[in-house]
Amino acid sequence: MAELGVRARPRFVLTFRYAGVISPYWLGLHEAVLTGPSPPTRTRSPGTTG
Repeated sequence: MAELGVRARPRFVLTFRYAGVISPYWLGLHEAVLTGPSPPTRTRSPGTTG
């Protein structure tokens, strides 16, 4: 979560197997609870894209 500028300790939730096109693979799901103020967000001017 360094991209967001926050620190949090992720907690493991579950693992599941996904049937991919070439071969199956495993995916893991984690969660993190953020407390305190949210990081600043970048806003766009009206009428801009991208």
